[in-house]
Amino acid sequence: MSLKPSTESRSGGPLWLSILLWGVAVAMIALLALVVVRRFITPKAVSAETNEAPQTVDLPKAAADVTLPEFNPVSLASWTRPASVHTIIPETKREEIFTHTVVSGDSIVGIAKEYNLKPESVLWANFGV
Repeated sequence: MSLKPSTESRSGGPLWLSILLWGVAVAMIALLALVVVRRFITPKAVSAETNEAPQTVDLPKAAADVTLPEFNPVSLASWTRPASVHTIIPETKREEIFTHTVVSGDSIVGIAKEYNLKPESVLWANFGV
């Protein structure tokens, strides 16, 4: 058994390479810790130049003081429907076409429930409308 220091690491490579790689790993961990401390833990310093008084915003006192933006409705042609690879076959066949006159207060979900349909079916059947 020899007591002199070995020039090889346990993995069989040169000892200097093992020491160099461990040094690089320690340096990377130290750099990561520095970034975390500076970015998330240390508060940002306020310089004398940027130390301005906070800005105040005048809020309207009543709803009459508010000017609403112009309403631009979205075209129905811009709606997208995802394709479904599964076909659900109903238990009873429906051969007639239903005509429903939409009145104020109707919704797609309400119309679908009235005719025992899914809302997607109502949208699909009325895509061009």
